[in-house]
Amino acid sequence: MSDVFAPEQCEKFRLIFDQFDQNGDGDISAKELKGALKLLGQSADTKSCKKMIKAYDKNATKRMEFKEFLDMMANVFQYHLSHPDSAQDPSSEEFPKSVENGKKKSKSTDAADAAAQNQRMEELFDSLDVDESGFIDPEEILS
Repeated sequence: MSDVFAPEQCEKFRLIFDQFDQNGDGDISAKELKGALKLLGQSADTKSCKKMIKAYDKNATKRMEFKEFLDMMANVFQYHLSHPDSAQDPSSEEFPKSVENGKKKSKSTDAADAAAQNQRMEELFDSLDVDESGFIDPEEILS
């Protein structure tokens, strides 16, 4: 699946990708990326999320598929491994590029879905944050 990551690492990234892909359609929209980043404590506007997706969207669908997500993660890891003291936001301008359909829901259902999604994201984050630093370091995913 990936030239950079081992199969076990790809499995971890699949778990993350599946959490970002809130509607389960197999790709990540700018709206889903924005929501996932918000849950992870990062702020990004829709325009920045669209720009981030566009940088990796090889087939011009305006959505990020799993392979494209792996490409992005490889660049994030490459950047952070070469800049270990950096806490730079990968959606920022300086970060290197190289490196809903369906039925409408009620507001109470949306709130319950958001709470459940938030709980799943926190559990996933906690499982990947091995050293409990509040950050998921490349070493934690690569281990």
